[in-house]
Amino acid sequence: MTMFALWNAEYLRMYEGGLRSKASLERYQTVYKHVGAFLRQHYKVSDMALKEIEPSFISDFEVFLKTERNP
Repeated sequence: MTMFALWNAEYLRMYEGGLRSKASLERYQTVYKHVGAFLRQHYKVSDMALKEIEPSFISDFEVFLKTERNP
């Protein structure tokens, strides 16, 4: 989440500079919230080191989005 927050801050600066769209910024901010909720629910943590993320993270996150966030 730390790296994601840094990315979103950088993206916000690019948006403010006219280099990126507002819609994309909002999507990144929304995904950030969903990933945070997923980490808390599925892994019982608020952050995770990038090296700890396994390929199953992606499929588990997809299931989370389809069942928990948008049933």
